Amino acid sequence: MANEKILVVDDDKNICELLRLYLVKEGYNVTMVHDGGAALAEFDKLHPDLVLLDVMMPVMDGWEVCRKLRAKDNTPIIMLTAKGETYDKVLGLELGADDYIVKPFDAKEVTARIKAVLRRSSAKEEENKGVYDFDNLHLDMNRYELKVKGKGVDEVIDFGLTNKITLASTKKWGASAADIWGNLKDWKQQVSRNGFANANMVIMGKAAADAFMADATVAKLLDNRRIEIGAIKPEEMEGGITYYGHLNLPGVDIYGYDEVYLDDETGETKPLIPDNVVLMIPSAASFMRAYGLCTYLDDAGAWHRAETDRLLRTYVEHRPDRRFIELQTHPLLIPDKIDSWFAATVL
Repeated sequence: MANEKILVVDDDKNICELLRLYLVKEGYNVTMVHDGGAALAEFDKLHPDLVLLDVMMPVMDGWEVCRKLRAKDNTPIIMLTAKGETYDKVLGLELGADDYIVKPFDAKEVTARIKAVLRRSSAKEEENKGVYDFDNLHLDMNRYELKVKGKGVDEVIDFGLTNKITLASTKKWGASAADIWGNLKDWKQQVSRNGFANANMVIMGKAAADAFMADATVAKLLDNRRIEIGAIKPEEMEGGITYYGHLNLPGVDIYGYDEVYLDDETGETKPLIPDNVVLMIPSAASFMRAYGLCTYLDDAGAWHRAETDRLLRTYVEHRPDRRFIELQTHPLLIPDKIDSWFAATVL
């Protein structure tokens, strides 16, 4: 017989009692509460093995309770609701629920889903053996990894980039001694020697791209009718990308990138690729994706941090009544072969 603790949260006391009878018969220890606020308080006292959570409740709805519980830990959550639309199911799962049951439900289905979710949770706990957190340290004995978790660092992370340069003032693009064509040839050759890769893509920040297009030497070489050096035919693409064209020598495609992001600390929009930077990379470059902490402010005015790849939040405003959904994520793409990249500050 099972002996796991299950917290049932539903404002309908008849449904709660019905679930209690079924679950006690299966050997579970059942605790019932009837609103979202009571659910959070009971969760902290009980430390249940699983939560059965209704969506439509007074004080605090099930979506918000699910988000708050998931921010605490990974206790399995099964949502209970009369809403069977795909949107509602997706929202619950995105907020961190492990499963979804639509009312009216069959008791056998409920118990079967509970058993399945608990099995998955037990298997995951087995995988996490040997993983420990001490203050700001994360120790994984299975992978022999020790990581420091902090508030972040106020510095540039270049992943140990070896192929990089900041041009001297007289050689900056647009200056009197600028040699854009020579720079591109030299940088590609350096990547080939150090990284054994064909860096055939050049991605420029906005100001760097403007300097490239305005350079008299580049224009003169492209206008040489005896030798086809390349073709520059700017074309706007989606996502802030401009394709400028191809240079046969040194054999690169030229792109401009003008997409921006919102700086959480200053509230300013900033370019994803700095205006004065030029990147040269292989078109077949591969990456590992990592994520930073997501932070959010709860209804009581307290800040929280969530270790997750994306945080989906929902909140309500009145007059007029509206529900908003907000997705937060802090991805970091880490280059696989850093020596196959070249980064230049050209302005």
